[in-house]
Amino acid sequence: MLKRLSVLLALWCCFPALSFAQLAGTYLVGAAQVAPNYTTIAAAVADLNLLGTSAPVTFLLTDATYSTAPVTITYAGLNLVTFSPQLATTPIITGTGSSVF
Repeated sequence: MLKRLSVLLALWCCFPALSFAQLAGTYLVGAAQVAPNYTTIAAAVADLNLLGTSAPVTFLLTDATYSTAPVTITYAGLNLVTFSPQLATTPIITGTGSSVF
């Protein structure tokens, strides 16, 4: 068991790209965005749920409209997470599927 743990630790240290950093700061959400930003609200929420945060996070919505299936935020950290329109943007978010926002 200890040998396996040593091997896993060695692999983790040698391949830091396999470990993911927590979210921190401001990210843009819109169709034209590229990494580390997000093209959809669902993608932003997926990373939030997967990675968590190490500091407050703001997702700025850059598009005029968004159509998304219902998303569930399971993040339970202590840092504030905000979804907000980017300056001079008034986004309209419509839901698809069986649930309504």
